[in-house]
Amino acid sequence: MITDPAGCAATSAPILVNILSTLNPVANITASNDRVCDWSPITLSSDSTHGNVWSTGDTTQTIVLDHAANITLTVSNSAGCTSQSQQSISQSFTPPAPFTSASISVCENSSVNLVVDGLAPGGKAFNGTENGPWYYVNQNIPETNITIEMWVKTTMTNGGIFQAIDFATGGYDRTLYVVNGELWTRTYSNLTGWNTGFKINDGMWHHIALVIETGIGQTVYVDGNSSGVGSTLDHSDFTWQTSFIIGRCYDGAISILTGQVDNLRIWDEARTQAEIRDNMLYETPLFTDHLIYHALLDDNVTQ
Repeated sequence: MITDPAGCAATSAPILVNILSTLNPVANITASNDRVCDWSPITLSSDSTHGNVWSTGDTTQTIVLDHAANITLTVSNSAGCTSQSQQSISQSFTPPAPFTSASISVCENSSVNLVVDGLAPGGKAFNGTENGPWYYVNQNIPETNITIEMWVKTTMTNGGIFQAIDFATGGYDRTLYVVNGELWTRTYSNLTGWNTGFKINDGMWHHIALVIETGIGQTVYVDGNSSGVGSTLDHSDFTWQTSFIIGRCYDGAISILTGQVDNLRIWDEARTQAEIRDNMLYETPLFTDHLIYHALLDDNVTQ
């Protein structure tokens, strides 16, 4: 009923309002741990036995996770009411075990120095300006059966990390770059890159590796976790490159890196996931067969 200031009133036709007696769902995530150690899986469970939709696409009550991720759980009931819960999962790695440089004997109550052959904190800083630093390395690299890996730390939304290049013609590919915080890559003759799905601009160190393998295609690993085959193009058609650049890439909205890079390695073989995981924490790989370029990026870049 509506009444105006003069006291005149009008009444609408009745409408039916259904009040649902069903209780609103409550979304709650219970995690066995909030951190993945190395790649040991953890379990995330919903308190609800039905109506679960995880941001991973799963609809089960429980999911298993072996990498860092921001997880959202949506629970709905038969009336269409929904509730959400979020859980942030981080990932950390066991440092390499200390070792002695040679077999030695130690007398009782004596001491011995042990050396940890792991990555020290740090890396080469790139300031995101045209004046650099960024590094041009005059070395050819393979078009297929190649692995390009390094540690990267950045908070940039967009920017370049790496590319093979020929300055004479301006051609470039085998690129690694960031778009909206996520890692992308492109290999010619593809004219557009593909999104690995990994967000790396959280200001933490991430190990990234691009593998191009004959008969398989392109796979990217971030912190030892696989993107799956993102492109079936198993080689580069850009065969006249002469060099590569660290800290810059012409794909993407911004070409220059703001952040740090550490321990860049290039191999003339397609490294397996196990090989990448086994060596990523070492400053020097356990085995160096097929290692064709290595820069610790503590001012030892060969240009």
